[in-house]
Parts: sequence; C-alpha cells; structure tokens
Amino acid sequence: MPSQANQGPMINAVIWLGAGLSLILVLLRVFARARIVKKIGLDDHIMVVAMVSQYGTSSMSTVFNV
Repeated sequence: MPSQANQGPMINAVIWLGAGLSLILVLLRVFARARIVKKIGLDDHIMVVAMVSQYGTSSMSTVFNV
C-alpha cells in the first residue's frame, strides 16, 4: 500500500472527477426539466446551489491541499 503522504494527488483527482460528473448530471436534469416538463422546481434550484457549494469546497481543497 502506498504511503499516506502521496495520496494527495489521487484524492484531488477523485474530488474533481466527482465534481465534473455532478456538473454533467445536474445540467442534464435541469435541461430535461426545463425542456420536457417546462418547469424548474425548488429542488432543482437547491441542487444547483449544492453543486456550486461543492465546487467551492473542491477549489479550497485544491488550493490549500487539505
């Protein structure tokens, strides 16, 4: 097993992979709701706010190497 000191780059890659995947899924959901259902609800707005929060957390984790 690799040492704990070298896990930072891998953890950072996993964080940004999850952030990218969430971006794609949330955009697809909002697009589908706006286009097919023709109504974007409160739950969609909350998901966008949560995604923005995730990007803020991911950015801070990358910048400060936490």
